[in-house]
Amino acid sequence: GEVEVPQLVGLDLTEARVAIARADLIDEQLEEVFSEAFEPGVVVTADPPAGTLVERGTVIRLTVSKGPEILVVPSLDEIGSTNPDVVEARLQADGFVTRRELVELPFGDENDGKVVELRPGPGEEVFLETEILVLVGDASDVAPTTTTTTTAAPTTTTSTTTTAP
Repeated sequence: GEVEVPQLVGLDLTEARVAIARADLIDEQLEEVFSEAFEPGVVVTADPPAGTLVERGTVIRLTVSKGPEILVVPSLDEIGSTNPDVVEARLQADGFVTRRELVELPFGDENDGKVVELRPGPGEEVFLETEILVLVGDASDVAPTTTTTTTAAPTTTTSTTTTAP
């Protein structure tokens, strides 16, 4: 005879297996996937889906959450570059979202145009698609001008007039 596939999405794996067994069906855990919507161990999908009429003994394939994906921010040494384009490309390839900001540096600073810092910093654990602030050094293009003003010392003139008698 036919039975209806129970509602399984959102149940933890143990509860889902009990519900499947009660309905005379067989469970098969297909895979674990990263999910921000579901806690680890919770059913994300069931195939066939809830409400489907199936023969008793049908295998229900479950996909279970591993929780949100955690990434570790790499260091500039691990990335192997301080070139902002290279750093951003690597971070984006790793699943981060990047935002570039300039940080003022003194004239002639060797880090002009280079990545000076990542925030959150290297080694920090963050969720997939966390925004990483890529701070790029921006040294002033103008050398600091030194103005010297010389003021001449004031001169005093003394005159003596002598009148003959």
